[in-house]
Amino acid sequence: MSTNKFNEAELSVIFQSLPTYKDGYILSSDMGIWAKRIDFPRTPKQLILCKEYWDAHYGGRITLQQFIETSNSIYNPSKTIRDRAVVFDKEGDGYMTKDDAHDFYDLMVELDEQLVNSSLENFIPQLNKNNKINIVELANWVEGLVHK
Repeated sequence: MSTNKFNEAELSVIFQSLPTYKDGYILSSDMGIWAKRIDFPRTPKQLILCKEYWDAHYGGRITLQQFIETSNSIYNPSKTIRDRAVVFDKEGDGYMTKDDAHDFYDLMVELDEQLVNSSLENFIPQLNKNNKINIVELANWVEGLVHK
């Protein structure tokens, strides 16, 4: 497993050098520059999805702490998967709906092409009686695919 590529001081300098930096935040529109500066190549489609994720879940504003955590989690796929799964737990009960599971999985496929050969439908039988999916079980399943 990879370790953090940059320390907090280095990431702080990168964060403050981004074009939209102001008052302790950057905007999601800096996603492409951010990815380049931390040596994390993304396709244009992946950058759009990342921006949409930050816009939808965080209002498009990224704090220094979020920047540091996200930048370092890139080199730790397990943490990235779990962090993204939790966002889809809209009721805070440890579960997501089938539709949310599809959205989560689509995001994961866009961020990691090796998932494309697996199907979420292989996991859907794990739905509980309320037609929801346990986020920990889903994250574990996706993590297992990433580490194959």
